[in-house]
Amino acid sequence: MKAQNPTVFENEDLVFDLETRKLLKISDRLKLYLGEDFIKEVKYLDEFDKLTSPLADDCARIARSYTQSGDQKTNYVLNWRGNEFIVNELGWVDHNKNSFHLMIHFQDRKNIFEVSEDALLEIVEKMKSPAILFDQGLKRAIAVNSSIVPLLKKPVSELASGFFIREFFVYEDQYEEVTSWVAENKTSSFSIVTKLNLEKPEGVWYEMDLFKTCPGEEMLVLCILKNITKQKETEDQLKRSNELLSRVVEVQSHFLSQSEGANPYDLLLSNILRVIDAKLGFVGKVDLFTDGEKALKIHAATDFSQQGEAASKLYHDHIKDNFLFRHLDNLFGACILESKIILENNPKSNPHTKGKYIPGHPQIDNFLGVPIFKGNDVIGLIGLGNKEGGFTEDDIADLKPFITTYSVIIEAFKSEQDKIKFEKESLVKAQILAKIADHSPDLIVVMNDISDFEFISPSTYQFFDGGIKEEEMQRKIRVLLKKTLSSEFRMSSVRYRSRLKLNIKSEGECWVESNVNILYEGSKRKVIAVIRDVSSQMVFEQRLIESLKKEKQFNSFVSDFMNIVSHEFKTPLATIISSLELSKHYLDNVPENADIQKLKVHFGKIERELDNLHKLVIHSLDYERFVNNSPVLKKDRVSVVYFVEEVLQRHGLLYQVELIKDMPFDQIVEWDKFLIETSIINLVGNALKYGGDIQKPIVRLFHKSNAFGIEVRDFGLGILEEELPYVFTPFFRGSNVNGIEGTGFGLVAVKNFVQLHGGTVKIDSKPNKGTSVRLSFRQ
Repeated sequence: MKAQNPTVFENEDLVFDLETRKLLKISDRLKLYLGEDFIKEVKYLDEFDKLTSPLADDCARIARSYTQSGDQKTNYVLNWRGNEFIVNELGWVDHNKNSFHLMIHFQDRKNIFEVSEDALLEIVEKMKSPAILFDQGLKRAIAVNSSIVPLLKKPVSELASGFFIREFFVYEDQYEEVTSWVAENKTSSFSIVTKLNLEKPEGVWYEMDLFKTCPGEEMLVLCILKNITKQKETEDQLKRSNELLSRVVEVQSHFLSQSEGANPYDLLLSNILRVIDAKLGFVGKVDLFTDGEKALKIHAATDFSQQGEAASKLYHDHIKDNFLFRHLDNLFGACILESKIILENNPKSNPHTKGKYIPGHPQIDNFLGVPIFKGNDVIGLIGLGNKEGGFTEDDIADLKPFITTYSVIIEAFKSEQDKIKFEKESLVKAQILAKIADHSPDLIVVMNDISDFEFISPSTYQFFDGGIKEEEMQRKIRVLLKKTLSSEFRMSSVRYRSRLKLNIKSEGECWVESNVNILYEGSKRKVIAVIRDVSSQMVFEQRLIESLKKEKQFNSFVSDFMNIVSHEFKTPLATIISSLELSKHYLDNVPENADIQKLKVHFGKIERELDNLHKLVIHSLDYERFVNNSPVLKKDRVSVVYFVEEVLQRHGLLYQVELIKDMPFDQIVEWDKFLIETSIINLVGNALKYGGDIQKPIVRLFHKSNAFGIEVRDFGLGILEEELPYVFTPFFRGSNVNGIEGTGFGLVAVKNFVQLHGGTVKIDSKPNKGTSVRLSFRQ
């Protein structure tokens, strides 16, 4: 198959079809250089090969491959019209089009570009790459092609008088290499990778190919440019990456190869400073104290002790303090506390350092702090300072492999320390457990599965009669453990607990409790059992069950009795109250005298006592109803603030207390209004009765993120500390109430009512200082 359009780019010198071996293309440069006769005589690849011979005497032919991919370079002699040209050939195969491509570079000075000046100028003009033809001294541009013009940073009008090649070079030493080549007579071509002042203000990397030619008596220099900025950047990046990798591997190898206690941190810091080119630096880990405060423990830091007496004192003070920095009100502290990278090229203006001066500390011209993270927590810090020209984002990117390495080292060191600590603690625990096993009255057994005994505590013989053989004792333990390791006593996949009545002693049966745990070590199963004689405990529990049964019977009797008494009291009480009201009515119509006044006083006492007795009966019935969990709440949606204020207003209590509303008005709840109202009136009534006259009771409505409620506080009698546990017991009243009326049911009712709403009641009280009752409800 013949190749179609085989050229890859226009600077190829020769292209041959590999199937027919026919010449498909010859460059204008080669035509001008070798003449038109070359085309007439070389029409096939084989004809071209006949004109070539190897440079080395021991080589019979030129080595080429028409099957491999990529560039192929070879040197040989081209014999043409009696002249021998030393050639550097660059060739490649286009496998898709089955063609072979060649670029021919002549190295022999005497025969290079021996063409007319007109032909040479035509070559420069037709070149696609930027090209300039200079005089021998490289001081005057004879010809410039159109590709060079867009690259010039100066207007062409300013260069009308010509320009020097020296103006192109960014680096003086590269220019000197070119002038040295021009001056010597060894080679006719020269290639250099250089940075030139073209295209961009900072310059651009080019591959510069230079050729000496003599179109006349004067030698000229042809300069051809190829932009290789991307290639150069890739090479530099690869070189820097390799350097970074090499330094990181060096640190890791040092850390892994050293024995316990080795310090790889100095090497880590040294490599970081070399890569980033900073003058100062440190690496350290973050310690967390028991009070939650953080500190920075420096692992390695630049030694600045030689910078004067104050610097020496400061540095050695840090050594004495173990390089532990507890004060984090500075730039590196901000990195830790704010969990962020800080790049600051003007530290004096930064709020974290402004106005701070530490005698002996080196002046910091710029700073870069990079935290080391584990999850969201900062576990370490790399801090650098005083880089010439300041820090950039590229420095942060260069630090990434060191950050990863340092993070691994910190965690590895921590793991090693934790391992040592664990081993020490395990040893101590093992010693403690051994002592416990030796002296414990419980029988402790460790078995390999359920067959072989690994350990039996010395207390074994307390469980069995004296003189029992070890084989018989082990058999009985196995039987006990097999019974325990059944589904009946299973508490979890690895835990079992049983209580069994066994005949293991001559004095009769006894109760034994077995707690068995299963541990797995790979595929092996271990059984750890703690066996205890609980005969006395079982006797006590049996007695307790009987006592609870009797108490339940008694409580049932009391409940029935109170129901009967309360219901039996209600009718006569109602009759007495009704008769008392009629008597008062008749008494009010009798003319006043001293005897009538006395009668009214006694009627008032009777009325108050009847009222107390009536309340006692009602509270007794309420208590029984709530004890039996029989109430059904009738809930309504209410605003807490408006509801409490309305209750106090309706009962004439609003102006007798100080109401504090620490709660939004839109706090809406669903309450049984009767029960909560009864609770509020009960608490406020108690506060007024027992609160004294020094200060009004306070009713405070409070609101938090997860709770809200009502607090009633007085400043009166208070409750004795030893009596506080009994305040919610029916009929209980404090010993210091001094004849103040009450039934002992108020707080009992309040607690029941609040608990029905999912709330809690808390009481704080001190004698002669007052009492605070707090009702809390979940949001």
